[in-house]
Amino acid sequence: MKSVKKIIVIIISIIIVLGILIAIPLLIEKLIFQNDVFSVISNEAWTSFFGSYIGGVLGGICTLLAIYFSLKGIKGSIKQNKESQLINSRSYIDIDNFQGNIKLSNYPGMSGRIRIVHNSFYKKAINYLKKKEESIHVEYPQKNHEKKRLAKLDMLNKEIFSYIILSNISDNPMYECRVDIQLSSNGEYISDVYTIPCVRGNEEIGIMVYDCDIKCMQNIIAINVKYKTSMNERMGYVFDFKKSTQKYLLLDQHGKQKEELMKNTFEPLVWTKVKL
Repeated sequence: MKSVKKIIVIIISIIIVLGILIAIPLLIEKLIFQNDVFSVISNEAWTSFFGSYIGGVLGGICTLLAIYFSLKGIKGSIKQNKESQLINSRSYIDIDNFQGNIKLSNYPGMSGRIRIVHNSFYKKAINYLKKKEESIHVEYPQKNHEKKRLAKLDMLNKEIFSYIILSNISDNPMYECRVDIQLSSNGEYISDVYTIPCVRGNEEIGIMVYDCDIKCMQNIIAINVKYKTSMNERMGYVFDFKKSTQKYLLLDQHGKQKEELMKNTFEPLVWTKVKL
């Protein structure tokens, strides 16, 4: 619709300019050369003057138009380059689930290592393992303290916990990453929010969702992630467990959805258990 209006404006402008170019000689002929007003300058001199004058005006107009379209082209090129930089700097997220030990030492991730968020569930798990370590009795000679310690650690590492794995699947970092995990517990909805200052390119983040107090995994409804790119562009990611959909969004300065970049469905997640 906008392109049609633009074409109509251009056509009307061309018609007006052609009309003015045709009308000017006729007006000069009528008002200057075919009147009874006395002039000390001959018609040839008047013709030369108006030719130079109109030529100068038209030349100036053409110069201004050339500058205008040149600047417009430069602005368009700058805008295109900026859009290209924004697209190339964007980061994208993938969500997975995993069941492993407290350190996820056997997690077969992209980078071979994983950063764990020390949330409330993780802290509960640490306290739970400390208490369990104190209650473990290992039969070793008195002097073999190191063997006792290693035997206890081996037993503790067999304890399995449930994690959500948040992966940055691009080479670009994410900044001011706000992760909101929406949970359902005993019929109540809980919002568990974490802020991660920076997630590096291809880095993976483990977030425990196993509650040691009730010995079970939390019921996850959705995961919402908001973050900034290196070009200060705000993006969002929504992982909906109920609808089995995930969306990548562009956000405005207030964190509201501005544009949906991509939406797709996924198979229901099956918890992957590590072999310890």
